[in-house]
Amino acid sequence: MKLKRTNIVGIAIIVLLLMGVIFVSIVYGDLNIQTQTGVIKGTFIDQEKDKLVIIIPGSGPTDRDGNSMMLDGKNDSLRMLANALKGKGVSTYRYDKRTESDLLFDDFVDDLVSIIKYFRDEGYEDITLAGHSQGALVSFIAANNESVERVISLSGAGYPIDIIIAKQLGVDSIEPFMEMVKNDEPFEGQLESLKMLFNKEVLAFLESWIKYNPAKELMNISVPLLLVRGTNDLQVFKEDINILKETKLDAKVLIIEDMNHVLKIVEDEKENMESYTSINYKISDILIEEMMKFLSE
Repeated sequence: MKLKRTNIVGIAIIVLLLMGVIFVSIVYGDLNIQTQTGVIKGTFIDQEKDKLVIIIPGSGPTDRDGNSMMLDGKNDSLRMLANALKGKGVSTYRYDKRTESDLLFDDFVDDLVSIIKYFRDEGYEDITLAGHSQGALVSFIAANNESVERVISLSGAGYPIDIIIAKQLGVDSIEPFMEMVKNDEPFEGQLESLKMLFNKEVLAFLESWIKYNPAKELMNISVPLLLVRGTNDLQVFKEDINILKETKLDAKVLIIEDMNHVLKIVEDEKENMESYTSINYKISDILIEEMMKFLSE
């Protein structure tokens, strides 16, 4: 299959963040939650208030602070988000994605459900899920399986992951590439660069992810929903928000000028890319203001 010319930045982001290598060890934590399949390691900021926001990390081997183990440098976007909410008196829990080699997408959902149950048992009656990127889809599915009060999608996609990857690669479907992996066919010539995306180590995980359509999962959510996107997001586009909004007409939509995928305010592509690995770019103040309004409703 011949690949069309496509956005180099887009493919680089997919390789590093979307699939990543989900077998990296991420170790630290001050509140560990035991589940049936593993231990979730995270940071709990307790404001001794009734509201709790659970922050769900995005794609690839991402830690509780929003940093990818595949990239040199830290952006600390989710740490900044938690600290900003702390300044407003809101308790938060943010956690590292588990990175065992045999994980499936459903394990991420089960982890979040376990976290929700843990804090319910601790007496929290007002729980909001704030899922970033891939974490938005995880929060949609979890909210359909365990009761929460609100859901916030931060830079969440509107399309299933196979369509997203196909769009970035400039092809009609990724199914031929998946069949090549299953049939042990080599990726040669122009296709050689796709080995990081399509290989037996990630095939089962990818197949488990593909079966979930964000719009369909959104359809059954009955609690208040806030959909957030920045105008400088290189991974999630206006049409993604439109798809989600059309599915859930009562959802609130927040478009933040100059905010990028990792919630930072940037002015151009250079700053956009730098912000993925730099703590010098701050997250949007408007995001915090609007989240606080939403949490108060």
